[in-house]
Amino acid sequence: MRILLVVGLATGTVLGQAKCARTPELAVVGVAAAPVELGESGGYRVEAVKHDLVGRGSWAVVRSCSHPEWPAYMLPAPVDVKAQTPVTKVASLELAVRAGERVFVRSNSTSSRMQMAGIADRSGMVGDVIPVSMAVFGSEGSERRVQAVIKGKGEVELR
Repeated sequence: MRILLVVGLATGTVLGQAKCARTPELAVVGVAAAPVELGESGGYRVEAVKHDLVGRGSWAVVRSCSHPEWPAYMLPAPVDVKAQTPVTKVASLELAVRAGERVFVRSNSTSSRMQMAGIADRSGMVGDVIPVSMAVFGSEGSERRVQAVIKGKGEVELR
């Protein structure tokens, strides 16, 4: 009996037996009513389910049963697959930026890239939009507030 371990961002869960389905889509949905023999067309199985906290979605990693060395497929996981995996509480996740902390503010466009320093006005996790205070050059003591998306520890990008 083979057990499939679902690997998430923070935790994993046992979903059940890994059986081969006829198509990658059927493997994600969990239809293994008529499992494929490995000698036939191969079949597909869900190797893992990865969670995207920024996009707030889940992706199933599907691999060929007869050719596990081939690259895996990444398919959107349906709602019922997400429900089987444990959800990490947002409050227990580590903050990427804390209020009052110095952050690097990036601005990317097709022709240029800028990086400046600013002060976070609010705490947040990766993917959150927070206000950031930035010094205005040429005038003493004045600040400008901008909205930025948290990209990582101490890094934000202008919205």
